[in-house]
Amino acid sequence: AFSNSDVCLVSSMSKLYIGGLVTSIRDRDVESLFNKYGKIAHIEMKRGFCFVEYEDRRDADDALAALNNTSFMGGHLSVEVAYSSQKEKPRKSLPGEGRCFNCGVEGHW
Repeated sequence: AFSNSDVCLVSSMSKLYIGGLVTSIRDRDVESLFNKYGKIAHIEMKRGFCFVEYEDRRDADDALAALNNTSFMGGHLSVEVAYSSQKEKPRKSLPGEGRCFNCGVEGHW
């Protein structure tokens, strides 16, 4: 069972930050490595790093455990749970609105 604080983190915990990528890497290279751990919802490539989002948080956990601190195509991977930026966070609800003050979901605080 989840605690109240776990509910707020579930959606963001399926997204991983992958650092240490060589600049010549392509999204299909990342996909071929990370799809071994589950169904990928989205890959966002940047120069030297990327984000991989899984449909299931448990798949992200498996990929993180298996691939953090490993080598891939000449780079040394750093795999971490990605956290949303300030602008992506839902607004905080006012006290008494019946929604969580962290994530805005009704039914827990």
